[in-house]
Amino acid sequence: MIELNQYYDIRSLTSSSVWQTYKSQTASYGLIPHINQLGSDIKGIELGVCWGVNSYMLLESCPNITTLIGVDHYRLIVTGK
Repeated sequence: MIELNQYYDIRSLTSSSVWQTYKSQTASYGLIPHINQLGSDIKGIELGVCWGVNSYMLLESCPNITTLIGVDHYRLIVTGK
């Protein structure tokens, strides 16, 4: 499994060479075919967003998602760089 703590934000992860591998290892990756079969104008909520990786992946892979609301009450503090 690829460690997220080596990336400082979602842009650095998704622009890296490991993005496709990481994406295929996420829990929500298996939802993509099912969401794509639901028709158009899909609205959803992700609870527990953290870094936004699953939201980004779902929006990137499911063009039928028109609205995705992310909810997370934690504040992420990234140190370093």
